[in-house]
Amino acid sequence: FKAKKLQDNLKLMDFDYDVLKFLFIHIGEKFSLYQIYQILKKTKKLSKDRFYNEIEVLEKEKIIFFVDKFKSSKAPKKVFSYNFGYKTALTYDKNVLGTLENMVFLELKNEVYYLDNINFYLPENRKIILVYPFISEDTLLQKLKKLPRNLDFDIIEVITISNEFEIDFKDKKIEVKPFWIWALGE
Repeated sequence: FKAKKLQDNLKLMDFDYDVLKFLFIHIGEKFSLYQIYQILKKTKKLSKDRFYNEIEVLEKEKIIFFVDKFKSSKAPKKVFSYNFGYKTALTYDKNVLGTLENMVFLELKNEVYYLDNINFYLPENRKIILVYPFISEDTLLQKLKKLPRNLDFDIIEVITISNEFEIDFKDKKIEVKPFWIWALGE
């Protein structure tokens, strides 16, 4: 019932259905606007101007958000939505990471970027946020070793669905928290 209602709402929105559908289905994924345009124009008649205007309005209306790669504005952007439920309503593909990452994004209030191996980087707060739905201590240590060495940060937060533990890494205590605890604590 919820999925059908979201699909109906989507059709009632005054935006190009195919553009919205593509963006909502690809929540948390990296794309340049040109890549999205090229993919969509293969299946429908779509002018470049109309597409870019549509994207501009969707961003302005805060229906879709794009997150830049830190210090690399020309790199593909991550796509997020104000309502991550649309992805579930539009596809059977259940991307747990994308959904959890979108939930974390919606809780962030500061300027936010992404990096390779880093879901979110908040330079103002000198904070890294890693999103792993399910992760063990050993796997997390391996992932932490892949963080960029030249990145300026003081805090690393790890958000999961249900795991909760602390780990020491390079003289820092890193807390791994379920999303609901992390979101209530902010």
